Amino acid sequence: MRMKRTSTGCEGRLVISWLTALLLLLCCASGSVQAGIGQPPILQVLNGSLGQLSKDSFNLVSDTLFFDHAFDSVLVKPYLVRNKVTLKINPYSPYALQGTFTATVKLELTRTAADGTITVLDTSLTVRYNKDSLITDQDSYIFSNSYSVKVKILDRSTDVAWDVWKGLEIENELQSFPVYIFSCASDTVQSVAHTSLDSATTADELPVNWANVLGADQYDLEWTYIDSSALANPRHLYGNPGPDPALIFDNNASRVTLTGTSYNIPIFYDGAGTLFFRVRPVQLQAGGGRTEGHWSSDQHDHRQRKLL
Repeated sequence: MRMKRTSTGCEGRLVISWLTALLLLLCCASGSVQAGIGQPPILQVLNGSLGQLSKDSFNLVSDTLFFDHAFDSVLVKPYLVRNKVTLKINPYSPYALQGTFTATVKLELTRTAADGTITVLDTSLTVRYNKDSLITDQDSYIFSNSYSVKVKILDRSTDVAWDVWKGLEIENELQSFPVYIFSCASDTVQSVAHTSLDSATTADELPVNWANVLGADQYDLEWTYIDSSALANPRHLYGNPGPDPALIFDNNASRVTLTGTSYNIPIFYDGAGTLFFRVRPVQLQAGGGRTEGHWSSDQHDHRQRKLL
């Protein structure tokens, strides 16, 4: 159930997107690199139901990020790449398997390494099927660190007279784990955008969003609300002459960790006051560690505020 605000209006309410200087003790002082977060696999298929499992048929997968020199300044090369070539029964083929069979394909794999070296390897994959007992429905050749792989069919053989190839396919798969240089000081969220407060009061939440930071795997979003009477008190504990983020977020702040670049902050506060919020990028490390960038509150004069 969504919580409702009991106040009837927002006059006098301020929403501040904090862009001030704050050094985090948990953040690195210089650049670091991550172990590499897996990208979605690149997959090319030779589909037997389309007549693609014939001699000399081929396909190609390539890590375009690795070969794009526009990213040379932000990537640590080489990084891990995992490769797999699989002969398998295609469960979605419109052609039914007619009975027990064994099918073997001889493949030529042309692989490109990080230094541009090209090697050619021959391998064979075999699928065995028996409708009344066990099934070996796929056979794979697994290797790594080939940034481009061409798979070509050299030969094929089977022990049945009917066209078993219409029910098979060959998958050429490449998954990369790019490593980005990450600087806690420079790779930061420069600003946090938000909708108008009028829209937020209707929905009882304030949508905020920010630009993606290259090399960030997650984002920490932090917010806190301070009643206007507390800020007006000359003896308040939030900094002088202006509110200090280190003091504002020291106690009673809420935080979420996100993989996206937007969030709806719930608005269920009574009376008039100020909602403070800030964001920092996070890069995940091998072994479960995390490198935390500077908060967005590092970027501008702490007295800057937006009245909504």
